[in-house]
Amino acid sequence: YVFKQNGENVESGDAVIFVEEDEELKSLGSVEVTDGLLSFNEQLIGMDAGVYSYGVRVTDDNGNSFEFEDYGIFSIESNIDFTVEVSDEILNPGEEFTVYGEVDSYNSVTVLVLYDKSYEAEVTEDNTYSVTLTIPSDAAPQAHEIQISVEDDYGNAGTGSVVIFVNQLATSLKNELSSVDFLPAETLTAATKILDQTGTEMTGKVNIDVYDPSGGELYSGQHSAGEEIEFVFAKYSLPGDYEYVASYEELEKTTELEIAKVKETSYYVRGDVLYFTNEGNVLYEDTVTVYLISTVDGDKKTYIVEEEVSLQPGGKTQIDLSEEVPSGEYEVVVDDGLGTIDISKIDEESLATVIESEIPEEEIETVEVS
Repeated sequence: YVFKQNGENVESGDAVIFVEEDEELKSLGSVEVTDGLLSFNEQLIGMDAGVYSYGVRVTDDNGNSFEFEDYGIFSIESNIDFTVEVSDEILNPGEEFTVYGEVDSYNSVTVLVLYDKSYEAEVTEDNTYSVTLTIPSDAAPQAHEIQISVEDDYGNAGTGSVVIFVNQLATSLKNELSSVDFLPAETLTAATKILDQTGTEMTGKVNIDVYDPSGGELYSGQHSAGEEIEFVFAKYSLPGDYEYVASYEELEKTTELEIAKVKETSYYVRGDVLYFTNEGNVLYEDTVTVYLISTVDGDKKTYIVEEEVSLQPGGKTQIDLSEEVPSGEYEVVVDDGLGTIDISKIDEESLATVIESEIPEEEIETVEVS
């Protein structure tokens, strides 16, 4: 209400409402004074947050005026209050969760949620909001802060945050083997690591199994993750594809191994008998040729003994030499048919000499045949 000095109402005139901003007076607007009453109702846009002192300058129709400085104060707040919650606070990689809350604002607002990237939440007419997010499959196992920002069209804003925790989850197994190609009797050195979603090693117990080509179990045991183990293949392990299988909870990692085919023999002589063994890991089926070389009065003579032999890996047979040659002293050389020596083009006269020159001394045995 506006009165004259005599107490009467100012019947008509104009009033200007003003504030001081940056040491300058700024008009907020003007209204008419009618029957001593002025009413000012204005939406203040573009003013910074803070406390303001306002004044009123009234001028009546006769040009009389008065300025009422510091008539009152008001404050402008630009902060928007809001709540924020999450559907789950402890999550696994790959799981979904919802960020939601309520905004205390009379104006339409935009809500942005920042996690691995920025997401715009859906805001309803009653100013509640929500957005569903997914934990990345490679999220680090630790606490993660989710930031929320709210803003309306007038620049009013608010920020907040909420914390979730991502579990460490065993995601993969890593087999580390000394080799994948082996010969019988060789040693496999291996270790299996448990890796989480970021590739970091975890602790735990890993089940280890080794299977032969037929699916038979050669080894089974439980070991700490990363622990090095040794497994020795049998001397006569069958050739083919083997499997090293590691498992932990629902995870499984299989590494293919291969044992090569080995064709190998050995022999030794005791008394009149030659003992012949299949040292390989495949069936030996061939002709064994035994050369018995004698020297009498400077003349060399070679006797050839042939026998068809069929032996499983590790199998052994014997040849009685006393039944094949006359009594005497002989140097013995055995051709197993596997390419150890090649005498196919040597005539009988020079055969004994050639064998002596090509076979290392340590591989020639002398036997007394009765």
